[in-house]
Amino acid sequence: MNARSWRNVGGLGWVLWVALLLIPLISFGASQAMRSNANSPIDWAPASFPLKGEYDNFVARFGPGDAVIASWEGCTLDNPQLDELATALRNDPCFHDSQGQSYFYRVVNGREALQRLTQGVLPVPREEALKTLQGVLLGPDGKTTCVVTFFTEEGRSDRAAITAAMEAKIEAICDVPPEQLHLAGPIIDGLRVDQAGKSALDRLAVPSALVVLLAACLILRDWRLGLLVFGISVYCQGATLALVYLCGETMSVLLIVLPPLIQVLAVAGGIHLVNYYRESIPHVGREAAPRQAIRLGWFPCLLSAATTAIGIGSLAATRLIPIRLFGIFGAMGVSLTAGLLLTLFPALLMLFGKKRAPQESWSVPISRARTSPLWDRLAGGLQQRSTLVITTFLVALVSAGLGVIYLKSSVRIETLFPPHSRIVTDSQWLESQLGPLVTIDVVVSVPEETKSGQGNLPIAIVQEIDAALRVVPEVQSTFSALQMVPADVFSEKVPDALREAGLRQFAPLLRREAISIGRLASGEGRDYWRISANISSTDAIDYGDLLQTIRAKIDPLVAQQTADVQVQYSGIMPLVHDIQRALMTDLFISFGQALVLIAGVLVIALKGIRAGLLAMLPNLFPVLLMFGILGWLGVPLDIGTVMTASIAMGVAVDDTLHFLVFYRRGLAQGELRGDAVRHALQHCAPAMIQTSVICILGMSVFCLSDFVPTVRFAWMMAAMLGAALVGDLLFLPALILSRWGECFGHTQEVTPWGERPSAKAA
Repeated sequence: MNARSWRNVGGLGWVLWVALLLIPLISFGASQAMRSNANSPIDWAPASFPLKGEYDNFVARFGPGDAVIASWEGCTLDNPQLDELATALRNDPCFHDSQGQSYFYRVVNGREALQRLTQGVLPVPREEALKTLQGVLLGPDGKTTCVVTFFTEEGRSDRAAITAAMEAKIEAICDVPPEQLHLAGPIIDGLRVDQAGKSALDRLAVPSALVVLLAACLILRDWRLGLLVFGISVYCQGATLALVYLCGETMSVLLIVLPPLIQVLAVAGGIHLVNYYRESIPHVGREAAPRQAIRLGWFPCLLSAATTAIGIGSLAATRLIPIRLFGIFGAMGVSLTAGLLLTLFPALLMLFGKKRAPQESWSVPISRARTSPLWDRLAGGLQQRSTLVITTFLVALVSAGLGVIYLKSSVRIETLFPPHSRIVTDSQWLESQLGPLVTIDVVVSVPEETKSGQGNLPIAIVQEIDAALRVVPEVQSTFSALQMVPADVFSEKVPDALREAGLRQFAPLLRREAISIGRLASGEGRDYWRISANISSTDAIDYGDLLQTIRAKIDPLVAQQTADVQVQYSGIMPLVHDIQRALMTDLFISFGQALVLIAGVLVIALKGIRAGLLAMLPNLFPVLLMFGILGWLGVPLDIGTVMTASIAMGVAVDDTLHFLVFYRRGLAQGELRGDAVRHALQHCAPAMIQTSVICILGMSVFCLSDFVPTVRFAWMMAAMLGAALVGDLLFLPALILSRWGECFGHTQEVTPWGERPSAKAA
């Protein structure tokens, strides 16, 4: 590179200077974005979710449900170390902020709970107390227990450090090494998601980048151009990450896969421009070739960027926060990448491109610069068998696509990690030794005056609902204020008058105890009584069906009451079910929006409704094929898989647009449809294969992640991009060469030389 090279840059020199000056800001913003990573499946739902609002109200009344459940071999009722541990968790300075406020809302364990039941203001016989605690804080053996810490909002914001401090304290006091400690709960769920996302990026980002770099150099057969394409992709990655930081957001487990996606898209766009650049060198010379490449490629590149941005940006319409943010920053990153490819990349080509052009005549038309008999044979075969090819694709599309009606979704934590992962094995151990980890909370509210004006009505309702929950097969145990009262108070052997008198006697004491353990709350003139049903987190339970079953048993009981009695269903499980329903709904909404908008772009670009709609078929093919297969196989969609439909369609349209632009340019040069298809295949097919291979290889590296949504996102994207390539090489040309393809050839396109010659009728 010398002074003459800088002079060759001409009017694009300012782009290089701006890009250089922004490098420190981009580096700082990208590094800061990568240091922030906060995930919690509960927080994926916005406040606008009906059940999220109810859950927030529930937390406001009864305290946060963000807990860590800890247990180990030897964590038993007769272990006095639990008392020392509980004291340390409540009083140790490492579990308090600078103002002296504890990071824990409540700390409980089975040993203390048993003492409270048997020695409290309402003493319960020991055997009865043990039975009460089984499935809640006590295992089926009647000995194994656990320590449960409920985090405050401040504690949750620094959960990684606090959880690590808690593990260290357990090891120091109870002599339990970390590998023998079993942890679960919403705090651990979010923490493990954080760690999985960071681990995926730390372990796989560099290998993915190296694969992309190596593939680019091999495919382009020029290390200089390969490095340029790779360098621009890294710059686009950093700029997109800097946008995340500058907009005040943190990295989520989904945004983790955005940088590699931006990289492969940038490399794909760069390869298309390199092909335009190479074809331009023999005709306009090295110095003018970058500008000529932009003249040839700006239209398909901008259209491709627009459709990709639409596909990714449609995710911004979803309600789940991580998907929405991915849509917003993905669309911004794609738009930024397109701008950099059309400005910074040609400037870099002027500086670092080949020093000598091949000795070829500048008078040869660009469309004739490269020929391959393979594409001639393919075009000829498709022209002869277009009906067979179209029929085959349509049958496959419809047959697989019917499976879409069987799609289901899941965001349960055990579906987000492989079976051998620590979080799954810990949950399995805790459920086998203690009991179910998931709860559904039924909250019964009555007017406050009921407690004095109508005697024992609240207690009676709680008793009836508790009994109704216990007969549901999936409910393994329940816990409510009733467990604070000796069982003989409710015995039917006791005369009604004495039983009612006993209940009246116990009512004030019961209220105080229920409030202290989070089973009763008051506010806005009402009492809120909480009954928790405990359900397995590892069993294959359909939360939707279970909720319907519970509602069917409880709603009639409430309807029979003459007083103003209301019931709400809250807790983690109903919220997870609501998120799962939103995943399915938002999948179809975002995909539908992307479909309509991308089809609109194609209709406008091709200047015909029929042409635009027909051009969508090869891009619908990979989406319906893959999601239909998932539906037929019964594989649940997760938060990563849901995004791939809109993204893949937006990316797949890129090759369709490049192909159609050059097909119509062939028509504009006077070629018939068959020759124009050969023209498009000769020019576009190698670049389509090259870009698809790089995208597939770059994304496939993330199949090695330990986080299931990342794995599924990677292989789904790779599979759909591969299917899209097949569709664009076979299905699209077959459509053009069929009797329906006449709609693609009515409009004349501007030639690469800026002229508008007459085209022959196709």
